[in-house]
Amino acid sequence: MEVIRVLRKGSVVLGASALAACGGGGGGSDGDTAVALTCESAALPVYELMLDSNKYSGQEVTIINADDVANMLGIYGDVEVGTALINNVRTALTNQSGDKPVCVNEEEGGTATLSVSGSGSKVEERWVFNSCVVSTSDFGQVSLSGTYRNGEEITDKTSKVRRGEEFQIYEDLQGKIVDPQTATPFTINGQSSVVFEVELASGDGCVKENVSGLEFQSFDGDYVALTGSETFLKKSGSMTEIRIKGTLVGSSVGGYLEVSAPEPVVFADSQKCPQEGIIRVLSDGEARVLYGDSAGGTATGVAVWINNQLEQSYDDCQKIGVAPLSAD
Repeated sequence: MEVIRVLRKGSVVLGASALAACGGGGGGSDGDTAVALTCESAALPVYELMLDSNKYSGQEVTIINADDVANMLGIYGDVEVGTALINNVRTALTNQSGDKPVCVNEEEGGTATLSVSGSGSKVEERWVFNSCVVSTSDFGQVSLSGTYRNGEEITDKTSKVRRGEEFQIYEDLQGKIVDPQTATPFTINGQSSVVFEVELASGDGCVKENVSGLEFQSFDGDYVALTGSETFLKKSGSMTEIRIKGTLVGSSVGGYLEVSAPEPVVFADSQKCPQEGIIRVLSDGEARVLYGDSAGGTATGVAVWINNQLEQSYDDCQKIGVAPLSAD
């Protein structure tokens, strides 16, 4: 199942279609009780940032105008680059024929080892890389060292509902893009988990992603991190609801931002702009992005308030770059 991502590259990406990927066929008896979708999960463990050598996590960011907000939330997209890179590597290796993953530079000593434990409804993978060069679809050839673990468990499957959990752990993954034009080293550390529930008959469901901490020292030397993050998405019929909270840290903004949704962002499948909802960004100052009915008449699409003053309003919510987009 593709993990739901929110505020990717400055936009709320509505991944309701990913719920279908969690579904699968039905099973169990016809006597199952009514479905109650909650996507409850355990509290986030404490994660101590390991790569924040410049202490950005302790520095406030001054919020001045509406343009700042979209640029700041773009950090979500920067965090996603690191996870996408690992998924590219893993996909490339698992798509190989044969039982043992083979690195492009195997003759030069590059290795990748996959250990799988469990079976059936609970499976875990442990990847150990040692200077392994892999040809990926999005990043070209990537050299990688370190350990990556992931797993999935189907905790409940009846004729009406499927529930499950996933986790990903990045243990000091280091590497570089082999292309000499973009060969700056990168490091990824952190851990995240997901719970999902899908009503098989309707495709309705919910997904909750918890990121206790995820850090990425990027290709060009920039640093980004996401900590204490909870993202909740629930789809019911034609309506989807998103709730978020967490702390973004980035060298591009020189500090940290606390992001939350005091009112959930709610939208209909046929619409690009939400019917209602509020996104709040807090650091040195406060910004609120108010959608639809939550704008209280100050805008039909979206209104941006900076430090309790109306800064900008639009009929089209996508003009500020913090707009929901239907999933492809």
